[in-house]
Amino acid sequence: MKDPAPLRSTAANRVAQAIVSFPRGGGRGILVPGRMIVTAAHVIHWKADGTMALSDSYVEEMTASDEQVYRVQPLAVESVSDLAVLGALNGMVSAEFAEAAEAFESLCAVITPIALETGEFELATPCPAYGSRTTRGSSR
Repeated sequence: MKDPAPLRSTAANRVAQAIVSFPRGGGRGILVPGRMIVTAAHVIHWKADGTMALSDSYVEEMTASDEQVYRVQPLAVESVSDLAVLGALNGMVSAEFAEAAEAFESLCAVITPIALETGEFELATPCPAYGSRTTRGSSR
């Protein structure tokens, strides 16, 4: 039987590369297929009063595994489940947004996104999960 440790190490490295941080909200997210970031809704700035759909721009800064800061915007927020999906800024708004969108797209081109499991999990059946470990007071 093959030793599974190298596979775990490879998967853990892929996940580590796909994790992003949101300094303002103090949380993390992960790059998923579709050039999107999934995170907790409480980590980002957003409003449920309709202004997000009516043109107000909500821009979030995130730090990627390359330690660079990127600007993204919420694409969807679900407050009951505490989930948010973010993506590239709308490059049609301004040259600054277009530049930020291009930077984010370039990041997505070099990092392997982490697929989300969409199937059902059997109760009490172990399954592998990868993420970053943090200790109280640490930023990573």
